[in-house]
Amino acid sequence: MDVNRLLTVQEAAEFLGVKVGTIYVWRSTGRFKIPAVKLGANILRFRLSDLETFAESHAEPAASPAVI
Repeated sequence: MDVNRLLTVQEAAEFLGVKVGTIYVWRSTGRFKIPAVKLGANILRFRLSDLETFAESHAEPAASPAVI
C-alpha cells in the first residue's frame, strides 16, 4: 500500500482501532497530535505513513519474559 495515500477519517480510525469520534476528540483537545491534511473547510485526510509513525510511537515496549 502506498504510504503517502491519504486516508479518510473513517479509514484512519479503522487503522488505529478507534472510533471516528476519538480521532476528532484527540484533534480538538490536543491530546494526541496526528498530522493531518485539511482539504477545504470540511475535508480531513491522514497520510498512512503518519498514522504508522503515530501508532509506533505510542506502542508499549514488549514485555520481558518472566524469570522463574
